[in-house]
Amino acid sequence: MSEDRPNALALIAEAQRTLLDEINPHSERRDRYKLLMIANALGIALRELERAKADRNHWRESLELLGFSSDAAVVAKLRNDSTALTPGLYTALLKETTARVAISNPKAI
Repeated sequence: MSEDRPNALALIAEAQRTLLDEINPHSERRDRYKLLMIANALGIALRELERAKADRNHWRESLELLGFSSDAAVVAKLRNDSTALTPGLYTALLKETTARVAISNPKAI
């Protein structure tokens, strides 16, 4: 891809800005809910793309340090061992959950 072409993040950000700043003010009242829903979805996608790789790598590193090979291994351990929720695992799960909520609903944090 040419360096002067926008990447996916820039395209999503511009689409969201255009919806909110240029189209929304001129839209009919009955269309605003749909328009704002689309803009919100674009915002979620944008945040997710921005953070996805770093968050994914951090989560995998945390799992490995705690001796787990995957999300499924964490779930299986928690389901089968009532003592599996160690302070380290609790902290890792809390951080992962917070990171996911920061993407899907940042106002909740």
